[in-house]
Amino acid sequence: MIGISADFDPVHNGHVKLIQKAREVADEKNTEVVIYLNKGYSANHAPFFADYDARKRMALEAGADRIVPIEGLHHRLTMAYTVPIRIAMMIQDGVRDYVDAADVRPEQIKKYASRFVKSGIFSGIPRNLPNRNVIRWYAVNEFLGKVLGNKMEFHFIPESKVGEEKISGRIIRREILENNLEIPKSVQKLLPISTVKILQEEI
Repeated sequence: MIGISADFDPVHNGHVKLIQKAREVADEKNTEVVIYLNKGYSANHAPFFADYDARKRMALEAGADRIVPIEGLHHRLTMAYTVPIRIAMMIQDGVRDYVDAADVRPEQIKKYASRFVKSGIFSGIPRNLPNRNVIRWYAVNEFLGKVLGNKMEFHFIPESKVGEEKISGRIIRREILENNLEIPKSVQKLLPISTVKILQEEI
């Protein structure tokens, strides 16, 4: 299985590229693309803008084969605790490849992650590190590989940007709210047509 873990709130063009990369790997290995989708609370402990069923539909429309709901992890626990739980779950489920986006080269991610792999401590990753959450995921995966004797292979794609700005779900949600729950054209350009239709139904 090829795995992606996400909020997808909502699915935007950057997420579509993640799923496309996962599909490319899945087709090579004759397997499926599975999204581990946060359900109750987002990774930042916040309620979602779009509900789980809407985000599930968005992910399937974008090309995923199957959705696995992740519930109960983000109400109180920080990512230093939830990431190891999620990665262990994915490995045990049979996920062999993981796709993520980063703004730095894979070699840099591996270098930054190495000290956390050695210590086995995944809290306190400096906020000034680029793509710190990607570094955390990579470090935890490498650490669990040593502990469990099994790990996922990571595949990185560049972060999707408009100009110099990363496409951000947070900004997309804010602009919709500031536009009286109408999706402005500037935001529609960042979303696949299927996401726009589902969001309009939800709103």
